[in-house]
Amino acid sequence: MKNVVLILTTVIALACSTQKQNDLSNDKAIRAYFNENEIQNLTKIQRFFDKSIGVTDYTNEEEISSKYSDFFKLNSEIGMVSEIKIPFSMGAQNDLNKRLDKSFFNNIWIFKELKSNTTAAIVTTMELNPNGKFVKFIEKQGRQNKKFENYYNTIRVAGGITPSLVFNIAKNFNDYNIREPQTRLLIAIHYLTINDNVNKK
Repeated sequence: MKNVVLILTTVIALACSTQKQNDLSNDKAIRAYFNENEIQNLTKIQRFFDKSIGVTDYTNEEEISSKYSDFFKLNSEIGMVSEIKIPFSMGAQNDLNKRLDKSFFNNIWIFKELKSNTTAAIVTTMELNPNGKFVKFIEKQGRQNKKFENYYNTIRVAGGITPSLVFNIAKNFNDYNIREPQTRLLIAIHYLTINDNVNKK
């Protein structure tokens, strides 16, 4: 009986430890830049994306790396952005957007009107807000993380996510340390933005 209790205690402790590791609120860079309400909203985004690729609050670091690698490999050979494979629908993403605070949402994204590539219609696409708090966070992290610096410089010069940026992340995913919560958050928001664009253009 004592052995059973010891095993159960160990399993629960490990599960709780893993959950804390995967929690954005435990990342120093996130906590230093975002307030509690913003972190709660960022967590909704992160968990939505993680769940879509099979990561839960209790997935350990090694399994997280494996799940992300499997996802990236799906897109490592794409020839056009329109071919990208994203494991959640636009409907599911719209449901997520409705659960985010409006002011928080506007600190990440803005809407732009563009002419459709396939019809004469004008479509409204979601783009990263160049003056928003999240892009400023990317800029700040870029001072110590080369991948964040390159990401920020690209969207600053181009005005948004470029095809070359999409291909770079998909093909060179091993260069991105997804064990860092802020990197996983960047990836999640990156693909949410792409998904909206691919579905609307």
